[in-house]
Amino acid sequence: MIKISKATIFLLSVMLLHYSFLKAQEQNPDVFRIAFGSCNKVDLSNPFWEDMANRDPDLFIWGGDVIYADTEDMSKMEEMYAVQKSNPAYSNFIANTEILGTWDDHDYGINDGGAAYVKKQESQNLFLDFLDVPKDAPSRKREGVYNSKTYLKAGKSINVIVLDTRYFRTQLEASAGPDKRYEPHRRKNGTILGEQQWRWFKEELSEKTDFTIIMSSIQLLSAEHGFETWGNFPKEVKRFIKAVKRSKANAVLVLSGDRHISEFSKKKHERPCLPAN
Repeated sequence: MIKISKATIFLLSVMLLHYSFLKAQEQNPDVFRIAFGSCNKVDLSNPFWEDMANRDPDLFIWGGDVIYADTEDMSKMEEMYAVQKSNPAYSNFIANTEILGTWDDHDYGINDGGAAYVKKQESQNLFLDFLDVPKDAPSRKREGVYNSKTYLKAGKSINVIVLDTRYFRTQLEASAGPDKRYEPHRRKNGTILGEQQWRWFKEELSEKTDFTIIMSSIQLLSAEHGFETWGNFPKEVKRFIKAVKRSKANAVLVLSGDRHISEFSKKKHERPCLPAN
């Protein structure tokens, strides 16, 4: 006689429920499935593309660090993008899935880089080429890779906003202590998005959609770790939250990459606002 513990039965039940939930999603034509990811090494095997393809997402959002270039040599950067695009699993994935995205520091061109990076215009062109952005797209005609698109599914609208936290960002302030790399910015004029992008962002938030998904390459709410975060610019964090509140945007979800960890953060708010870092 085989003995099965209660714990095993519970685990099997959870697994079966999870499987049933996924199967139900697959069979529901009203589901709009979004995948996102960041921090990708082109010289590694990239096994997750097949896993994500099996979930059949409607949209994939790059959260930055598509490649780890860290260079002013644009030919090297272009070659690394080509390696990623020639990956069979990735090629198959993008052939069947819509792609949006932003960059972070390593595909921008310099670790923890900001507005001072000298090759940012050339780097922008290569990044947009990688994403197959049309030559006449608005993001080709302005500084920065920020972008947005609205999707309709089952009578509901979803506005996906992709921010650029690199092109305009003020120089970071180094920490005097040994445990943190950076400390909060003290100057009043420090910025992450820059005024042009801030105006655009507020206009996007004013769009009356049922859901608002925002991709920021760096974390919005986690500010204690001493690495890159919106928290290095406290005034920008306040400005972000104020903009969301004033816009009355519905069901706001903020996604990010950069940290090589999984984390959910929340800030209590009278309207639906669900940041996930």
